[in-house]
Amino acid sequence: MSTTLTLTSPYYPSTYFNLIDCTWFITASSHHLIRARFQSFNIDDGYDFLTVGLGDGPWNSTWTFDTFTGTNAPSQIISSGEEEMWMHFSSDFEIVADGFLIEFTQEDKDGM
Repeated sequence: MSTTLTLTSPYYPSTYFNLIDCTWFITASSHHLIRARFQSFNIDDGYDFLTVGLGDGPWNSTWTFDTFTGTNAPSQIISSGEEEMWMHFSSDFEIVADGFLIEFTQEDKDGM
């Protein structure tokens, strides 16, 4: 059985605001992993960023997976052996866009 969580940028599907600074933490149950599926992704290219990391957060011991901007996001990210994933979204003071919608699924590591 899997559990699904939906995460959106602030005010999605309307445009997000300038000077956004948000961090989200997603934690799976023990012996599970996290699959993130990008359903929609459109942020100001080169100025607004979504950084994705595995581990317990950007301020602790962690591993940064990648940083995305514009419409450049993968279709999905799998947390490998990690049970924790974090995302940090920041926007600058000018152009805004539609933002993003990401679906997270908790899956049994043995079922992969």
